[in-house]
Amino acid sequence: METQEKTHNSIMQLIKQSTGCPPVYHHSLFKSLWYSPGVRTLAQEAGMYWFLDVIASYVIDKKYHNLRYVFGDVKFQRKADEKECNIIIHLYDSEGQEPIIIAQKMRSTDSSMTDFELVCNITEDSDGNLKRMLCFHSED
Repeated sequence: METQEKTHNSIMQLIKQSTGCPPVYHHSLFKSLWYSPGVRTLAQEAGMYWFLDVIASYVIDKKYHNLRYVFGDVKFQRKADEKECNIIIHLYDSEGQEPIIIAQKMRSTDSSMTDFELVCNITEDSDGNLKRMLCFHSED
């Protein structure tokens, strides 16, 4: 599969070319989660649409409706001789200074990615509906 052959550096280079400006994309199941062109590039090029599902399951949780900004870091732990790796996702309620909201560990067998950071800005529209925008810091 072509997405498996792409390296972390080549994918991050494509993400850097994203402006973070419209168009934005919404999650197919969670309509209140939107994501930037850079996050879409990550999902497409690294085959990580599953990652959007994981993040969506947390940022739309009613327990976190009072938050307006979520910072996340993603760490990939792999042995040099193995393609399979552990992925650890941490979500914080600010720039990493506040307690962790969640920490989830999972296994991945096909990602060439290494560590990266994301933010989720949470805003309210005039009708009181929450909109969550997931993006890289460079697009924030």
